[in-house]
Amino acid sequence: MTTTHETMPPVLAVRDLRVTVGAVPAVRGVSFDVPAGQVTALVGESGAGKSLTARAVLGLAPHGARILGSVRLDGEEIAGAGPAVYRRLWGRRVVYVPQDALAVLSPVHPVGDQLAAAVRSVARVPRTEARARAVAALDAVGIADAARRARALPHEFSGGMRQRAVIAMALINGPRLIVADEPTTALDPRVREQVLDALTRSREATGAALLLITHDLPLATAHADHAVVLYAGRVTETGPARQIFTAPGSPYTAGLVASLPPGWGAGATGVEGGFDGPKPGAPASAPAGGAAAAGPGDRVAGGSARGSDPAGGPAPGGPGAPGTGGAGAGGAAAGAADVGAGPASVPLPRDPAGPRRDRWLPAIAGAPPSPFEVPAGCAFASRCPMAVALCREVEPPLEDAGGGRLVACHRGSELPVPATTLFPGPPQPPGEPLS
Repeated sequence: MTTTHETMPPVLAVRDLRVTVGAVPAVRGVSFDVPAGQVTALVGESGAGKSLTARAVLGLAPHGARILGSVRLDGEEIAGAGPAVYRRLWGRRVVYVPQDALAVLSPVHPVGDQLAAAVRSVARVPRTEARARAVAALDAVGIADAARRARALPHEFSGGMRQRAVIAMALINGPRLIVADEPTTALDPRVREQVLDALTRSREATGAALLLITHDLPLATAHADHAVVLYAGRVTETGPARQIFTAPGSPYTAGLVASLPPGWGAGATGVEGGFDGPKPGAPASAPAGGAAAAGPGDRVAGGSARGSDPAGGPAPGGPGAPGTGGAGAGGAAAGAADVGAGPASVPLPRDPAGPRRDRWLPAIAGAPPSPFEVPAGCAFASRCPMAVALCREVEPPLEDAGGGRLVACHRGSELPVPATTLFPGPPQPPGEPLS
């Protein structure tokens, strides 16, 4: 997380972005900035519109999608621009880091050759110079013995190494904006931190801005300067990431934070532990992605909200020509339940070395509304424990909540302290040990 460049104009400025796919209003008036040298995280459940928002920024919205609003890259308006404009931007000023490195890397060409090709696609340089830059880029993201590894094929790399190679490819030409869509999905915690460290070091070295799409709240808190919480295609809360996730200003954000396992929540919200890591004595493998993550042998009540954003099918491409991975495949909300289900929960494993630690994690009951049938008023009203008649009739505007934060909630000033107490979770059923 960085704190520099705060007075500089944003690299990316999005204002009132609206994306309609067919008759579906999938993104509804989204606005945010990504300042130079800083990280802005898009957070929300599956179907919230995170990946579709990023695709609209990248010029990769689904065929036939209608894009309204403003998207400015270094002051240049690019919303709805033609292919020629984006071809000039891709790989030079804007790059994309997808979830699946294998979707980007050719299986039949050495990794170093692919990075060298990315260099030569934007600059007329000798092959030897391009090759040297490829090796240097692999070394910069922490791949040991980079000169030898550059001659290897992608299947000879581990998953974490492939993801770091894709980051190296994305950053090799010094872009102004990086769009990373769930870049650590399916990686174990140790490898995830290696990939994030590589991305952070490389980004700070170039001063690039990063738009990070994630459902991992601890990751967003630890690595993002700003956060934008999306729900049903609309911003519910935005502001400094640590403030948002330690003192939520909307019931929806409070529900996401409340569903985090002990040791991964924000201490200021009443959830045990903190985002800096698990508390002493907590299981070392505690999941960082929210209540939907359960360890081996754990029993899960309710469902998961992981899936794909609406109407955001896959598009070909890679860091040089962004667009792989499928919209919203990173999934979402910590602890959302299946449609019609009551409060869902995930029991934590018992600590055999100490007293009984069984807990039932809170979760947000119900499911997000279908993008085909977004209700009147606040889209979260049917799942919100504070909803009143006004919430079901009038959509709340984004209003200044102080401290650089904007919140869309009619009753935001009435939230309890901590706000996570709105979602206490169900009691553990008697007589059901969790061993």
